[in-house]
Amino acid sequence: MPGMANPENIEPHKIRSTSEAREKGRAGGLRSGARRRELASLKEAARLILSMDSASPKHNKAMELMGLDPDERTNAAAVTATMVMRAAEGDVKAYEALSKNMALLDSDRQAEREDADPAARQAPPFDLSAAIAPTFCAVSRAVEAGIQEVVLKGGRGSAKSSYAYQKQLDVFLARPNAMWLCMRRFANTLRRSCYANVLWAIRKRGMTIGRSGEDADFTASVSPMEVVYNATGQKILFSGLDDPEKLKSITFDDPRKKIEILTWEEYSQFDPADVRNVEYSVLRADYGLEFKLFNPPPDSEHWANREASDKADDPAVLVHHSTWRDVPEEFLGARFVTNAERMYRESPEAARNELDGECIELQGRVFRNVEECEVTDEEIAEFGWIRRGLDWGYETDPWVLLDVAYDRKRRELVIYGEEWRHHMLNADTAAVVKEHLAERGSDGRAIRDEDGEPVFRRDLPANEVRCDIAERKSIADYRAYGINAVGASKRVPVADGIVWLKGRARIVIDRRRAPLAYQEFVRYRAEIDEEGRFRGYPDKDNHAIDAVRYAVFDLIADPDTP
Repeated sequence: MPGMANPENIEPHKIRSTSEAREKGRAGGLRSGARRRELASLKEAARLILSMDSASPKHNKAMELMGLDPDERTNAAAVTATMVMRAAEGDVKAYEALSKNMALLDSDRQAEREDADPAARQAPPFDLSAAIAPTFCAVSRAVEAGIQEVVLKGGRGSAKSSYAYQKQLDVFLARPNAMWLCMRRFANTLRRSCYANVLWAIRKRGMTIGRSGEDADFTASVSPMEVVYNATGQKILFSGLDDPEKLKSITFDDPRKKIEILTWEEYSQFDPADVRNVEYSVLRADYGLEFKLFNPPPDSEHWANREASDKADDPAVLVHHSTWRDVPEEFLGARFVTNAERMYRESPEAARNELDGECIELQGRVFRNVEECEVTDEEIAEFGWIRRGLDWGYETDPWVLLDVAYDRKRRELVIYGEEWRHHMLNADTAAVVKEHLAERGSDGRAIRDEDGEPVFRRDLPANEVRCDIAERKSIADYRAYGINAVGASKRVPVADGIVWLKGRARIVIDRRRAPLAYQEFVRYRAEIDEEGRFRGYPDKDNHAIDAVRYAVFDLIADPDTP
């Protein structure tokens, strides 16, 4: 058969003994050591040749025209002169190579200065603790102890930005190969926020900022927007996420330098997927300090609020909340305090969010009766009225199956189980339903018949699957697969169903068992016009809500249902 190996030419794999493996490793180490010594010798030979006087009349003539004295006309100077002439003639590669060599030369010279005088790269002494609000001292201690992800949230006047930039500058100056990237959602907001904050932090330390060519500690420019620490060549870069692909092209001439500090200003304005992309793209060093700063959005279910809450117990992350009350008045000024006190009197709810950084209920929230609560297996076994609700879906919209129980006496709806899928045909989702409804053994596994099919009681009311009646063919498919699928009546309008759900004493959702349902119910918002008037209930991000409506459609239609 063409391309097939000849068995006679295949040697069996030899399993080496420990001593053989050790000897082979030692031999490999000797060879690699010899190779390193060989390369070192070649480098020394190259350095020697480059330092010798040029013997080329052509090159010597060119160097003479460039004004080099005879004792300066070495082979290294000849190579550089050739690159300069080619670059001057428009050779782009020659120009790039020349620029790279100059950057490496500058870096080597700086390293030599640092070896000779360690103070050459030390910033002037600065007591950060005396310049920040006391509430942030714990954050500094955590960073110094090794924490590399810091979430700073809080209201206006909480001093989180002024602290963050001073602390990050502190780390930047202590790490001579660290580059620092500051991010905003939109590039046109950088100059008056991140860029201005960096310049402020530098001046706060008593260090100087100049333009290119000026004698100063830092060189700052707007186009390109960057700040360079002249002692080491370190850069502070600024970028918007208008085009996240641009960040992948960030490179540095000195291979030792990498982005080690990343700042997210107004973190809640980013898309979490973009945040992940940037982190994967730019944080390649062993050390990577991230500061994420934001004023908490009013909605507790906003992704940034949820992330901060989820990470609060993560030992690798520090989540810190501050308010203007944690900041000395001399940092804020009397006018800020006066305006803040007025805001509490005139708009207390807005003040709670904007000044205290609290999450508050958003206008238009539909289901204010939702409660997150764990539902135990013992409680499920005691439920009397149980139905399953199903919302059809395939591509963009998910297919959703929910377990719903209702207590008429308490007027309490419980959502305690769910399945949801994308891109599955009816035969496949039917298999999911049957597995979900299957009776369980003492080990929790589905009981199966002799053909391997899940065993369940089709005639039990609790196993009735109530679906959107518009998908009559899908309902017929399910019934052919042995599922008691029933179309939910269209006589109950969507709005009536939502009003009925809103009117329950409680909607209890086990977030662990039904995460999609919990997410949709707490985030669902009515449509409100610019003047605050109700416009209706949106038909989006409501697949689990629809599945619940189908599950209880007969209760909604019955005016006697408590």
